[in-house]
Amino acid sequence: MTTGHEPGGDDDVSLHIARVSELNSKSRHDLALQYAQKARARFPDDPDLGFHMAVALYGLKRRDEAESIAREAVGNDPDGTSGALVFLGVLLMEKGSHRESEQCFLDALRNDPEHAFAWQQYGRLMARVGRFDKARELVARARALDPEDADTLSLLAEIERDDEAGLRPQARGDRRAEQASRAALTKAPDDPTQLVEHALSCLTRGRPFTARRLLREALAASPSEGLEVAWLEADKVCRWTFQPVYWLNMLARLLPGGATTMWMAFAGYGVLIRSLKLTSPWAFVPIAIFVPLSLYSWIAEPVTRLWIRLVPPR
Repeated sequence: MTTGHEPGGDDDVSLHIARVSELNSKSRHDLALQYAQKARARFPDDPDLGFHMAVALYGLKRRDEAESIAREAVGNDPDGTSGALVFLGVLLMEKGSHRESEQCFLDALRNDPEHAFAWQQYGRLMARVGRFDKARELVARARALDPEDADTLSLLAEIERDDEAGLRPQARGDRRAEQASRAALTKAPDDPTQLVEHALSCLTRGRPFTARRLLREALAASPSEGLEVAWLEADKVCRWTFQPVYWLNMLARLLPGGATTMWMAFAGYGVLIRSLKLTSPWAFVPIAIFVPLSLYSWIAEPVTRLWIRLVPPR
């Protein structure tokens, strides 16, 4: 006896592909693999069927087998229209084979310049290897082709957050990251992933209380240990005992060289005061503020954790 999904007597491979794709979309990768294997016995060289079988294997965490089937599908797909080429690029990127992964994306885009997902994943690859400017350009191409895609907007936020290069990049990068993450959150307001992305951007833009609220919402929508840890960290930043350290770190992020530059500037200021033999009390105000604040930063963490223990977050 066969089920309604099982490959039967029809000779249309597209029906089998649709069945396997539907099961994959429902995360029924075990059944998807069974149907794909039966269908491939009849259509062993169909690249689309091979692609969806590789997706099923990937969903079952059988990565090596998924890569092998994806390579077979690519070999059976000279026009590169099955999706297997881009999927193989993603597998290779996760594996760390960046050069071969890039070639997959380039070949896929040569075959179909309007493949938004290929542009998006090529941008992700460039971000992974630290080529953030190129990553922005590639993801912008993906966004132009599919402006509503929340994953693309989320990737833009990731790229800006990870970019640490260039003149005062952090302020510009954090601003672009917050704009991108806010746009992604607008497209998918109930998605915990987008809530977390926007929360992380808010933390780097001096909005810790908003970040704490967003993480609390994400935790309520999708409880997990990782989200709880992130929420507790955001709550720690919002405690007044930790606020001075947070804002000191925010100031350091705006400077090339970060905290090292800040320390060197104040050390140089102290040498300048001494060499000029300044005696005005106002000349010592910056040092009188900075030194105690720096010393306090050493004890802020244990003091704040003690307060959290006495007054747990709600």
